[in-house]
This record gives sequence, C-alpha cells and structure tokens, in this order.
Amino acid sequence: MLITEPNFQRKSHRVDIPLFVEINSQLFRAIDWSIGGLAIQQDKNENVVGQIVAGRVVLPLGDARLSLDVELVIRRLATSEIGYEFHELSEKNRRILRHYIQLHVDGKLENAEDLVAISTGPEFSTPLNEALTLSEENTDALVKGFKHRGMIALGLILLFVIVFASVLFYNTQYRLETTGVVIGNADRVTANYDGILLGVDTKLETYVRAGTPLFRLKNMAVSGTAASSSRSSIEIQRALLKSLETEATFRHQGYRNALMLYQQRLITRKDLENVQNSYTTSRTAYLRQKTLLDGVDTQSKAIGHQQGGPLYPIIRAPHDGQVVAISGTTGSHVSANDVIVILQRNDKVPQIAISVENKHALKLHIGMKAKIYVPFQEKSYLAEISSIGRAAINTALTESMEASLNGTLITLAFDDPSVRLPFNARVRVWIKTL
Repeated sequence: MLITEPNFQRKSHRVDIPLFVEINSQLFRAIDWSIGGLAIQQDKNENVVGQIVAGRVVLPLGDARLSLDVELVIRRLATSEIGYEFHELSEKNRRILRHYIQLHVDGKLENAEDLVAISTGPEFSTPLNEALTLSEENTDALVKGFKHRGMIALGLILLFVIVFASVLFYNTQYRLETTGVVIGNADRVTANYDGILLGVDTKLETYVRAGTPLFRLKNMAVSGTAASSSRSSIEIQRALLKSLETEATFRHQGYRNALMLYQQRLITRKDLENVQNSYTTSRTAYLRQKTLLDGVDTQSKAIGHQQGGPLYPIIRAPHDGQVVAISGTTGSHVSANDVIVILQRNDKVPQIAISVENKHALKLHIGMKAKIYVPFQEKSYLAEISSIGRAAINTALTESMEASLNGTLITLAFDDPSVRLPFNARVRVWIKTL
C-alpha cells in the first residue's frame, strides 16, 4: 500500500509493500521502502552514516521469491532503526522494483512472469526509472511550467488584441487614407473661336515655348453681326466682373469680422472656416473672371478692326510648358470654350485634390497636416489642407449644388514650394484627423 506522509523533500514516495533485505547473512523485513532506498529495524552497533554495505533485496512472489544483489549506503541511524539508500542501483533492478510496486497496486501479483522477464532480459536505459507518483517538488515544477506557458499564451493573445485594436483605430479614427490627383500646374488652351479645327501643330509630351503655334482654325463667325455680338459679350463680362468684385469685397469684410469674433471666442472654428470658404470662393470667382476678361480685351485689341477676328486664326502657346493632352480631330467643329490643348507649367507649384465621403469631411479643416506619397518617385512630401469644397476651384458651382454632391473635394498645398509633379498623376494621401 502507499503511505500518506508530509511534504518532505524526498526523491520518491515510500510504500508499505512486503520486501526483505539480507545484510551480513541476516534477513530483515523493510519497515517502508521506495525505489530510492529502505528502512529496517536494526541496532546501530558499529555502523556509521555513509558506510556502504552489500546486501540482497528479496521480493516475495507467493510460493517463489526474486533476489536482487544491491549495495546500500547508510543515511540515517536511530536507536533501533537504520535508513539505507540504494547505491548506484542498476536500471534493470530499478525497473524490477517499480514493476513490483505496480503489480501490488493493481492487485496482479500473480503475474510474476513479468518480473522474471525483466530480470532475465538485457539491461538498457529507460525513462521508467522514477517514482510511481510525482513528488511534491516535481508537481510544483510542472504546475509552474503550465502557469508560465499559460501566461505567455495569454500575453500573446492580449498583445494581438491590442495591436488589432490599434490598427483599427489608426485606420478609422486617427488618419484618413485615400488616393489623390495632381492638379493646379496646367493651363487649358481653348479654341477662342467657333469654327472648324484645321490642324494641330504639336504632339503629346512636347515641350513648347511661349508663342509656339499649337493649332489652326477656320473662323465661322467673321461677319458684322458676329463682331457686334462679340462687343455685347464683352460688356456683359465687364458687368459680371464688377458684380463679382463687389461680392468679393463684401465677403472679405465679413471674413475680417468673423476673425475678430473667433479671437474673442464668440464663434467656433467651424463658423470661421465657413466664412473663410465663402470669401475664398468669391475671391477666386472674381480673379477668374478678371483673367478671362483681360484675355478677351487683349484678343479684341489684337484683331483691331477685323470683324469677328481673323478668318484662319492660329492659336499659340500662352507660356512655356509641356503638352500633356490634345482634344479634337482635324475637320471637327469646335466652340470658343472647347479645350484643345492642355499645357503643364513647370513654374507653378502643383496641388493635390482628393474626394472624401461627407461624413469624413466633418473631421477635416483648413490647415490640417497631411502626408503625400508619390509611388513613381518613391518619395513622401508634407502638405496641408488649403480648401474644402468644389466651389473653391469651380466658381460655377452654387451652394445648393455643392450640398447635393455625395462627396467633398479637398485641396492640399505642399509645404515645399519646389515640388514638381506630373499633371493628373496619382498619389497616396494620409491625413491625421486627431
């Protein structure tokens, strides 16, 4: 039977199973024993601790018995009891003792042939050489190992959750990521006359100087009626310019007043940005109309007394630049406002335009920082939001039209004025929203 005992630092548990030991031709019954050693009732006599004695362990097997030659080391001396430890017990004898314990525990001592087979078989190393049950020390070590591995697994799971939550937060709340388009560094050259396109004198990707012929037309409006209509159109354009100038002045005064109210914390930043956007829109509309009217006046003076302009006008490049787009084919009809050639200007700093959902636009404001990555250059640039809304770049768009759109147009200006990018190129844009 197994013995219940306190948690002493033993190598293996003791058992109270019949076992005898023969020492100096005297046979003793073991009080208790284990695979590590045994205790018997014996006088101390001249024995000393650490002394090694030869002995023989006898295992009773019913009508038979099995003897094992062993060496014993005296570890404990009492008045009438001596504790021995097996000295360099062989692997075979260790297996026999362990199997003997198992047979008693399982109640199968009649299967003695198993012990005989072990005793007569070859000796080899085996992991089955420890105690039948785990010691407290080994149990604690095993529990600690399980706890350690469990803590590691729990830590890894927690780390994964934190990383996943951080990535989710970063991509949905902390930053806005989208694709942008390069704008603002090209001019559109229009036909300027209603007529027929006779030919294009340039090619794509060609760099042209100011004054270089771009395309030729046949003017279909050379008549007195057309000239009168042209002069009437100029007067209308001038009246529109005056109206836009008045509105821009009014919007500018409103922006200055709003800025003072914001500094006094009487209005919110959102209110200030709305007023600023209104002023920017009206100012842009005025400048565009002024540029258009200046061009019309210059053209009108150039053609002088000619009615409706020249019969075969030649449209030239207004400035140096690279041809990035050509529209129209030879023989096709064109109107005065049709864009025939787009020139990319290297003297203008490009801008980036992006379109975001209206719900994301609520997180953005003018001056917010952004990062722009150009894949074909493998470079990144810093920028900031310069305008919000399509009306800032398209003056023909009214407030009601702006509100009906599904997305909001955002324009970004580079911090570095030396940046040059191809017109209409695609880039990646990240905007910090917190």
